[in-house]
Amino acid sequence: MLGAVDTGKTTFSTLLVNRALENGRRPCVVDADIGQSEIGPPACVGYGTPIQPIRSLSEVPVTGLEFVGATTPRDVLLEHVIAAQSAATKVSQVDTDLTIVDTTGLIHGAAARRLKQSKLDILKPRHIVSLQRKEECEALLQTLRYRSDFRIHRLSVPSVVTSKSSGFRAQRRTARFARAFAESEMRYYGFEDVAFTGTWVNAAAPLAPHFLRFMSNSLKVRVFYAEECDRHMGIVCGSTPSGESGIALIQEQFRTNAITITPASYLRHLLVGLSDAGGRMLGIGLIEAVDFRRRQLGIFTPIRAHAAVRAIQFGLVRVEPSGKEIGHNRPGDV
Repeated sequence: MLGAVDTGKTTFSTLLVNRALENGRRPCVVDADIGQSEIGPPACVGYGTPIQPIRSLSEVPVTGLEFVGATTPRDVLLEHVIAAQSAATKVSQVDTDLTIVDTTGLIHGAAARRLKQSKLDILKPRHIVSLQRKEECEALLQTLRYRSDFRIHRLSVPSVVTSKSSGFRAQRRTARFARAFAESEMRYYGFEDVAFTGTWVNAAAPLAPHFLRFMSNSLKVRVFYAEECDRHMGIVCGSTPSGESGIALIQEQFRTNAITITPASYLRHLLVGLSDAGGRMLGIGLIEAVDFRRRQLGIFTPIRAHAAVRAIQFGLVRVEPSGKEIGHNRPGDV
């Protein structure tokens, strides 16, 4: 499914599911719209296999999730494509004969072209359904005009499909996040017991306390934690230091090629994905406590099989347990 926001992609997908079921087909749905998720929480690619008619994609039972970690794909193009491909691969292994992939409304600009082209190359669809009010998808479709391995179906947007405000979409994400965390509780994971991905934290041994004091004096802010890996220095501090002189002192002392300063607030309420030893995503969580002395993370999560967690993937969006988004980190901030 291809189209801008509020063009009816999700509604069309729902109708397609029901028509497929009526005709004895076995459909499955990959919900790759990470900002306005229907199957599973936002910031994830969810997938499921409906066995009876549905009124909306939100009624599709969740078979599994793939973590992306953001509610917009611009900063997570690679993660988004990998998640969509992983979901499509897994649903192809069950008893289905039709896979419907719903996508985000990002269609303008270089990032959109890269994302959609990569998805097409890796998913290899047989049909592309393009919903557009005017010709907003044509810049993408023109790059495909000589392809013969799929058919393009151009459809106009029905007049009954109306645009929603950005505020409405944000409120909807809040409700979806709140539902996801409704029955959550705190779980604690030691740095030595799980692997961290999507972050520089826990890639190497922590620096000794006297080095932390040197950094605190140099930056004139409290440094809680630091580690050096492959000539990169990662530092967690109480606030963002002012000026570059302190960073220059640290770089000279440790001969590092790069330094990342991570304010502690960037970790607070950070959305994470939790996976087992086989790489299967168990669910999402929020970082609610970090104890660098004990080398322990406190995660607020609905996961019940918490002992099975072996990997924690750091996302970019920060979310309160109530579901409200409070900020977004940039790639490399943490």
